[in-house]
Amino acid sequence: MKYPFVFVIAIVIAALMASCGGSSPRYTRNSLGTDYLFSVDQRGNGAYGVWFRNDSIAVYCTTNTDFYNGIKTMMETYPGVPVKFNYHGDGSPVSSSPCANIESSSTVSATFELDDIS
Repeated sequence: MKYPFVFVIAIVIAALMASCGGSSPRYTRNSLGTDYLFSVDQRGNGAYGVWFRNDSIAVYCTTNTDFYNGIKTMMETYPGVPVKFNYHGDGSPVSSSPCANIESSSTVSATFELDDIS
């Protein structure tokens, strides 16, 4: 072979391209976001949905009534103020959680458990 280094480089490039093509890990440990509260509502199954203005593909969920009431108060007291929030999950809660059935709309593709908001 006249140019063996070209063959080696081609193999390395092919290996790198193949390793980049997989999907990213879906589990999100503790993540932080900043956005504006858009809407909160109570569901009939013990879950509370929280939507943010700039996130049109996910709904955030809590089952804590005091946390839900605090978010409602925050929306009424400080409308239009950005908030920081912590959440976790992989976008699809376990089926035993009330958050698993929070939204049936085709526009929502992920549901995350909301941990904290400030």
